[in-house]
Amino acid sequence: MTFAPVGAYLARGLTNTFHELGTPVDPTSLQRLNVTLATRQGMNVDAHIVHIDNFGNLITGIPLTLVPDLFTAAKIRLVLSKDGVVIEQRRRFFADGPNDGQPFMYGDSSGYAGIAIRDGNAAQTLGIGVGANIALTVIEK
Repeated sequence: MTFAPVGAYLARGLTNTFHELGTPVDPTSLQRLNVTLATRQGMNVDAHIVHIDNFGNLITGIPLTLVPDLFTAAKIRLVLSKDGVVIEQRRRFFADGPNDGQPFMYGDSSGYAGIAIRDGNAAQTLGIGVGANIALTVIEK
């Protein structure tokens, strides 16, 4: 479900027509997400995959504010702990590099670090899902 219709109704001041937006949800049926925040100690960041978007991009729990040096550091090394896959490529935009089928890190529009494969599905290709542990190392030299 998208929240855009609700936002539009609120913006128009139509708070008495919520029943038109869909079936009410019983608050007791909602489940709390167990999201562990990313932590940084020195040059190392421990985090998890928190979302897979419609394109198969892996969205990490690493806010870009936690790694302001993501694109300026000499090198990065992201390890997907499931099977030790290492990602060292970074791209500011999907079209920045070759269409070589290799995974890379990027900054998504929500302000988090993501993992993608240009014209591919990173989640399927890497066999990674929500909750997977990841470790990012920022290398200055």
